[in-house]
Amino acid sequence: MKTGTGRKSGGRRLLLAQLIMAQLAVIASPSGGAVRADPGAILNTALAQAQQAFRRGDCASVLGNLSPIITGREFPSLPDRTRSSALFMASLCEAQTSRFDEALLHIRAATTLPAAPAEFWIARLRIEIYSANPADAVSTLEKLQRGIPGALSRLEVTWLHALNRRLKGMPSGAAARDRLLAFVSDPAFVAARYDPGFEYMFLDNARRLAISGDRAGAQAQVDRLSSHVALITASLDPALRFAVPPDYDMRAATRREIAHLERLSAERPSLLALVIAQAEAHRAINEPDKALALLLSAAPEGSLAPMFTDRAAKLNWWWDELASTYAHLGRYDDAVAALKSGMKVGEHGNFNVSQLLNLASLQLRLGKPQDALDTLAGQETALGAGSSPYGKMVYRRIHGCAAKRTGKADIAAQDFAYALAHRQDEPSNLVAIQLCMGDLDGAAASIIARLDNPEERGDALRDLSTYEDWPANIPPSPDLAADASLLARPDVRAAIERAGGIRIFNVLPRAL
Repeated sequence: MKTGTGRKSGGRRLLLAQLIMAQLAVIASPSGGAVRADPGAILNTALAQAQQAFRRGDCASVLGNLSPIITGREFPSLPDRTRSSALFMASLCEAQTSRFDEALLHIRAATTLPAAPAEFWIARLRIEIYSANPADAVSTLEKLQRGIPGALSRLEVTWLHALNRRLKGMPSGAAARDRLLAFVSDPAFVAARYDPGFEYMFLDNARRLAISGDRAGAQAQVDRLSSHVALITASLDPALRFAVPPDYDMRAATRREIAHLERLSAERPSLLALVIAQAEAHRAINEPDKALALLLSAAPEGSLAPMFTDRAAKLNWWWDELASTYAHLGRYDDAVAALKSGMKVGEHGNFNVSQLLNLASLQLRLGKPQDALDTLAGQETALGAGSSPYGKMVYRRIHGCAAKRTGKADIAAQDFAYALAHRQDEPSNLVAIQLCMGDLDGAAASIIARLDNPEERGDALRDLSTYEDWPANIPPSPDLAADASLLARPDVRAAIERAGGIRIFNVLPRAL
């Protein structure tokens, strides 16, 4: 059964602090708003020290210097440029230290000053996403579209996914979420055209429309999808199955996806995300040689590095896709080396959890459980501090299965106990570790619960569906027999039928 790995944890574990720290030095550069006013030697020294601390990422010193200035009687009389710089630095550092009320107060004050640059509005949006009322971020998006549309090109899809998740999890967030999904799906939102990640928000919008009874609107949203992965998801979604016929040719759709991505790359050659998406699509139709040539020609670590505007956000995922391509070609050592290179890049300025987990997952999948344990050895502290609940479950699944397969029963039992105690954190990995531990009854109960849950049903059906076989150079999955036993159970088969049934797709699964 296909399960998630570190690829997903990177998207889910985005913290506001990581997003802010990634741009501290850029925004604090002299061209971005250096303090030029000199209201007095003491004040001037404090402002200069705050800027120096800001460039270092030393938020304690920033706030120590700026807080007395911002709350002082002289602050309203300072030049706009001085006030805006001080408010901006303070707001980011307050957000960094989870002082969101103060951060919002100051970033909103900064955006009311004349000629507030786009960076200020983007920072405001990012802080509002993680505030007590994330619906405010939707209003800010709408203001940007009306007043500073160029700023929207700087948005990262991960931020809006985070906003979507926050609103979805709030009983009072439904109306704002509807506005967000309509906003992102509007053709006027140009940023969505060039980032394949937005297609999953198109899917959410299609689902919203279908549930509300607007099948024509939902069909229109599905028809605009180009990603074969998104189309597979739609075809198994209980609300959207009608929009993708059972005999839909997913291989032909993937070829159309590649052609679409090639056109977008010709329009925006500066986007590494489009190169990565093309490579993944080539691998889906068993063209790893083309994927490899495409990835290597991009050379984001070589002479072409300066041309990629999204290099900082996507470089670790370029290495990740390169590793997947090498694994597809049977080049295990090269795949390991690529993932280790991706780990060195980091992730949002912090320890790289995603590529670490993906490396260990690859080693486990290819029958090298001791290698997986060696990869994860000594990383528990870093994973605990830098990983989401999802990431922790992925770790326990990999570590526990690797321990089981190397005869370390006590360690495996500890990981299994953690997974059972945190079963809601990542249901697909719970099923996988139950199968690995030989708990077929438990795995059956867990997969049936997923199939009976409307929120989990589509993902569960995707995991259970049939895909083309991997080429002969890739060893069979160690989980093959357990997966077959699970699917053969009458209670599981009945749950699959209740959920609408699985499908057969003429493409390879997304992960080994």
